[in-house]
Amino acid sequence: MRVRVLIGGNDDWHDLVGAGTILKEALVAAGIEATMHVGWGEQQRGGPETSALVMYTNGMRMTPQDQEALCGLVAGGLGLVAIHTCAVLAEPPEFHARWLGLIGNRFVHHPPFARFGVSIDRDHPVTHGVAGFEIEDELYVTEPWGEPMAVLATAAFEGKRHPMVSVRETGRGRVCYLANGHDARALRNPGFQSLLLRAVRWSSGDVFK
Repeated sequence: MRVRVLIGGNDDWHDLVGAGTILKEALVAAGIEATMHVGWGEQQRGGPETSALVMYTNGMRMTPQDQEALCGLVAGGLGLVAIHTCAVLAEPPEFHARWLGLIGNRFVHHPPFARFGVSIDRDHPVTHGVAGFEIEDELYVTEPWGEPMAVLATAAFEGKRHPMVSVRETGRGRVCYLANGHDARALRNPGFQSLLLRAVRWSSGDVFK
């Protein structure tokens, strides 16, 4: 299994390089071959040997051509795990309609950084055996975009449950969006890392319990 961690964008609120490093280290520690890259281009997406992309970006401008290329790769079997800030875009949402339709979520707002609980609501390879957990993080409130995602985990805010883990299959590919992950505290949270590793394995087509 070969995984590429992609970072990029223009971000005053998140340490993209630090996040990418933590994500890569977590994958390597689990025995997964992982490398870190910056940007969207063809070189960053990798070739047929790449099993999955793990993306941590914010305000990244992806051209319509790049969006189509990535959607095509995922439909062809490339796994995609999009994390936290990937739902935050610099352009109007319509410009990134294909990207948002792929990850299924668009950022709306978040309350102040705080400690809150993540509830596992549905058994799935990504969540199987993972218990609910507490995390210090930004609780992202998102709106659904495109075809419905299967919501696997949620967190409560203002009397509503908001998706923290959602998945879909498209063509021969698998996509997981993890809404948690603001900083090192969240990215190193054991519950989050369990979900991350299982999401990478599932999106890569691995068969496991």
